[in-house]
Amino acid sequence: MGWGKAGPLARLAAVVAAAAVMSGCWLQIGGGPEHANFAADENTLTTANVGGLGRLWQSAEAVTTSSEVVTSAGRGYVSDRLRFRDTFGARVVALDLATGATAWSQRIGGEGIELDVSPVVVVGDEVWVSYNARDIDGCRAELLALDAATGAIRRTVFAGRTSAVVPFTGKVAWTGYEQPTQNCLTAPPRLYVADAATGNPLWTAPVHGMPFPTVVGSRVIVDGRAYDATGCGAFVCEAVWEATIGSPIRAVFGSTDGHIFATSETGRIVALDPATGATLWSASLPPDAVANPIGGAVAGGRLYVVLAGSATTLAVYDAGGCGAATCAPVWSALQFAIAHSGPVVAGGVVYVPEDNFLTAYRADGCGQPTCTPTVVVPSSADGPLSVSDGRVLMPTGGSTGSTGVVLAFGAA
Repeated sequence: MGWGKAGPLARLAAVVAAAAVMSGCWLQIGGGPEHANFAADENTLTTANVGGLGRLWQSAEAVTTSSEVVTSAGRGYVSDRLRFRDTFGARVVALDLATGATAWSQRIGGEGIELDVSPVVVVGDEVWVSYNARDIDGCRAELLALDAATGAIRRTVFAGRTSAVVPFTGKVAWTGYEQPTQNCLTAPPRLYVADAATGNPLWTAPVHGMPFPTVVGSRVIVDGRAYDATGCGAFVCEAVWEATIGSPIRAVFGSTDGHIFATSETGRIVALDPATGATLWSASLPPDAVANPIGGAVAGGRLYVVLAGSATTLAVYDAGGCGAATCAPVWSALQFAIAHSGPVVAGGVVYVPEDNFLTAYRADGCGQPTCTPTVVVPSSADGPLSVSDGRVLMPTGGSTGSTGVVLAFGAA
């Protein structure tokens, strides 16, 4: 099956469960398996002091990444594609969240080889990352587990190409395919759900493409198809429902209380029934908004969506709908800089990354249909964001693919 052998890691499942409730953690893309982009435990940087938002530090290491910084136990972790320097390759960098200093840096996949690298995630006391390469020896791709404390490579979890990993309730999910070491032959992509402690497969399903999964409650959702997270009693499972929203689905995200939302390539924003995948309600866009949703967040019973084009709009809806098939925003905000990623909600504040700016609003709005920012901070960064330990973390160069740094912002 191409799965790597795992050592005796019986303690890992307990660590995973404990890490999920630790204060000040952003363990994976979107902060959690729902990709809600909500830091529920953030109480250091709040509406009370966000007006003093400013830059705290710049990472000591230059990095090239288009994904957010994940955090755990006072450190931030980011994958780095070494493509615009003297040598090709990839690495994972661990940063001290207090100072931006480098805690460790670990090369993966070899040197002098052009690599693609996935976003990193924290799984218990490990950092998981995948890479894939094409060189004279054929194709090579691995999902690796690194020691979070030292960066040492502990093992290969999976021999093949994968999306970012999504940890949830003692399990992990990803999409990808097994890959031999010669002739660059590839198998069809599949959804894999494995035991987080051992990496052993629990069940799998055929999928189209390699979007990373979203897990909301008992559903593992990939490209609009939902599977029972506990499996189906067999190794190969079928979807329990498939959402149809009129055009290909761009992204799926949800919340811990069971809301599921999908955005389409034609600009639709819909709420899905967790039991059937049927559309519960659709969002109408505010005036002058461009129908190009690039990211969303769910927090406090509200849905926050960034709509991008020549201008950027933040549109906010009641997550439970409005009692009708189409719902208007509760409030919205028009910005003029271009945003490259979606919002993050933390400490009662909603943050939007834009070209050269970090913009913050009160998450509960301003009592009017149109709101203005609480604060706008020059950033030289374009996101995507994560929030942890009183810090808003942003990489630079993500939208251009050029070498950049990680910036941290907090209350002065």
